[in-house]
Amino acid sequence: MSTSYELDFHAPREATDAWLRTSYPDMELTHDCEAADACATPRPSPVPYTDKDGHRLADVVDVELSYEGEGVTRVRISGATM
Repeated sequence: MSTSYELDFHAPREATDAWLRTSYPDMELTHDCEAADACATPRPSPVPYTDKDGHRLADVVDVELSYEGEGVTRVRISGATM
């Protein structure tokens, strides 16, 4: 059985990095990505992504950030299990 999901929401720009680090603690973000007007898909790792108890949450996770001005970031996340 496979599962897929998509999320699309807006968040304060200053909170986006903290949220990503809390939600995906192994994700690497470069300073260039954090400061850019748009960010090309940082990828959480390791894959498959598991929770703190080792339960598989996703085999693929894509995160896309678009900074929309006035301190707002559009966050789009999609994921799937295979």
